Amino acid sequence: MQRPIAYPESRADFPTRDICHGQIWRNFTSPPAQMQVHSCVEVHQDEHTEISISEQIRRRLIVIMTARILQIIVGLAGLCALVLGLVIWIANTDLTDIHMFFGLLVTLGLLVMSIIALTARGQRIWGMVGIVYAIILLIFGELQFNLLVGNLHWLIQALHLLAGIGAIVLTSAIGARYRTLKRGEAKPEAASQVSRL
Repeated sequence: MQRPIAYPESRADFPTRDICHGQIWRNFTSPPAQMQVHSCVEVHQDEHTEISISEQIRRRLIVIMTARILQIIVGLAGLCALVLGLVIWIANTDLTDIHMFFGLLVTLGLLVMSIIALTARGQRIWGMVGIVYAIILLIFGELQFNLLVGNLHWLIQALHLLAGIGAIVLTSAIGARYRTLKRGEAKPEAASQVSRL
């Protein structure tokens, strides 16, 4: 004859095991005997979500810093190019190579900033405009010496000056809009991460 099973009256009579990281936590309660199995999958999912959010925030901060550095480089290079261009225009000195170097930095900075802007949804049109403008600026800078040679060449020089100023302003505008957009995206994610803690 089979003996009836004697159940413990409290859960303290059974040892509990609380082991996470892939194992199972088991708990035996008073009669009728029950086994509650709690998986740690949700815990690991929360940890993975927090890590992914932190990684996204870190990447966005890096991109924001990159955009800011590009703005500074383009601003300084553009200022040097403008000053040298005015010196070449007024004093007729031979500083063309240095002027072209700084102008190339401005063009490359605008091009890189425009490519970065293409990765943001609200900046794709500005990114395409910046790429087209950078290509036009590069071609115009190379061909300006052969355009309207003579007494009317000052018109080309003035147009070249305005094009350079436009490149600096466009780079600054794209960078500012991009950093504002990315900061706005990073704040809700940071707030949700803090709320999880």
